[in-house]
Amino acid sequence: MRRESATTHKHGRLRVLMLAGLLSLCAAASRADEGAGGYADLVGRVLPSVVNISVRKAVPAAGGSETRDSGGVVVGSGFIIDPAGYVVTNRHVVVDSYSITVGLSDGTRLVAHVVGHPPATDIALLKVDPDHPLPAVQFGDSEKIRVGERVLAIGNPLGLGGTVTAGIVSALNRDTADTPYDNYIQTDAAINHGNSGGPLFNMRGEVIGVTSAIFSPTAGSAGLGMVLPADDAKFAVTELREFGRVRPGWIGARLQQVTPDLSDAFGVTTTRGALVAAIQKSSPAEAAGLRVGDIISKFADRTPTDVRSLMRMIAESPLNSETILTVHRGDSDMKVPITVREYPPAMMVADFPFELSKPPTESGDLGLRLQPLGASTRARLQLPADTQGVEVASVPPGSAADRAGLRTGDVVLQVLGSVVATPSDVQKGLQGAHGRGRAESGLLIVDSSGQRWVALSTSAEQAR
Repeated sequence: MRRESATTHKHGRLRVLMLAGLLSLCAAASRADEGAGGYADLVGRVLPSVVNISVRKAVPAAGGSETRDSGGVVVGSGFIIDPAGYVVTNRHVVVDSYSITVGLSDGTRLVAHVVGHPPATDIALLKVDPDHPLPAVQFGDSEKIRVGERVLAIGNPLGLGGTVTAGIVSALNRDTADTPYDNYIQTDAAINHGNSGGPLFNMRGEVIGVTSAIFSPTAGSAGLGMVLPADDAKFAVTELREFGRVRPGWIGARLQQVTPDLSDAFGVTTTRGALVAAIQKSSPAEAAGLRVGDIISKFADRTPTDVRSLMRMIAESPLNSETILTVHRGDSDMKVPITVREYPPAMMVADFPFELSKPPTESGDLGLRLQPLGASTRARLQLPADTQGVEVASVPPGSAADRAGLRTGDVVLQVLGSVVATPSDVQKGLQGAHGRGRAESGLLIVDSSGQRWVALSTSAEQAR
C-alpha cells in the first residue's frame, strides 16, 4: 500500500506539474497575444501624431549667387508635440528650404514655417496653422532608457508614409562626430531615408528620441539607426518656443576626453570627466580661476561619463546660474564655483576657435627635434604675441612622438601644466615626469585645429 500510495502520489504530482506547465504556456501565449495587441493599440494611439514632411530646397546656380530648385522633393518625417500645430523634425530635413508641407495622417496637407533650426543640434521646430486641435505626443525621459528595451519607429521611409517598425535599443551614447554633444541612441528598428525627423517610441507611447541617421553600406537599413535622445530634443524645442533660438550654456573652456594615457600622465585613476585644454579670455572659466590642465570630474552633483556628457550638462544648464565644479589639480581635488553664461552666438560652431589666454605654469623625452617658436608659425597659428612655446621641427617616423600624434609645425605650450619657452624646458619637464615614475607625460600642444593634450611616453629617446 505504501508503494502504491507513493506511486499514486508521484503521478498526482506529475499531473499537477503538467497542468501548471500548460497554464504557464497559456499565460505566455496570452502575454504574446497581449503584446501583439499592445503594439497595435500603441500604434493606434500615436500614429495620428506622426506626420510626413515634403520639402523643396534651393541650390546655388552655376556661376552666380542665384538659386534654383534642387529638382525634386526631399521627404522626411516629424511628430506633433502641441495641438496648436508645433511639429518637431530634423534640422537636416528642412535647412535651406523654401517650401515645407506637412502631411497629416488623415490626408490633410498644411504649409509649415520654421520656428528655428539651431546649428548645434539636428533639431528643427515647425509651426502649422490647423483649423482644429491636432493629436500630440509627449516626450519621455531618455535618461531612463535601457539597452534591450523595446521600441517602435514611425515615419515616412522613401516617401511611403505611415510606416511602423519595431526593434530594441541596441546601444546608448553613440558618438557620430557630428557635434561635440553627440549622445545618440542606437536601434535596430528598421530606418531608411525619409525616416529622418520621425519619433522613436517606448512602450508607453512616449517619444524617447528623434530618428536622425543610419549607418549602412548600401544606403538602406542595416539595423544601425541613430536617434537623438528626447532630453536633448526637449531642451532645443523648449528654447525655440520660448526664445526663438537655442541659448546653450557656456563656460569658455575647451575640453577633451581623458584617455587612459592621459590619466596616467596626470596621475589620476579614472577616464571619467574632461581635461581642460584651453581657456577663453574674459570667460566664466577664466573668472572662476579654472586652469589649463585641470580635470573636471563633477558638474554640481553630477558625474559626467565623458567629455561629451559634461558639455551637454554645461549646454543645458540654466543661464547665469552658479554651479560648483569638482576639479583635480596637481595632486588634490578642489571645488571651483563658476557661473554659466550664454554661449556667444558668434562662436556657436562645432569646434570654435580660441583666443588663447596665457596659460598658468610645470614638463622625458620626445623623440623629435625642437626649435624656438618662430614668427611664421606664430602667425600661421594666430598665436598672441605673449604666448610662449616650443616648435616641433621634425618627428622621426615610428617614434613615441609620432605615435602620440605630434607633427612638424605643432607648438608645445606646456608639459604637465608647466609653460615651456625653450627646448630645454621641454626636456626638463619630461625628465621630471619620468623621474616621478610616470609612464606617460601630458603635453599641451596647439596646431591648426586648436589646443589639445597629448600623452607622450617618457621612456622615448632624448629630445634634441
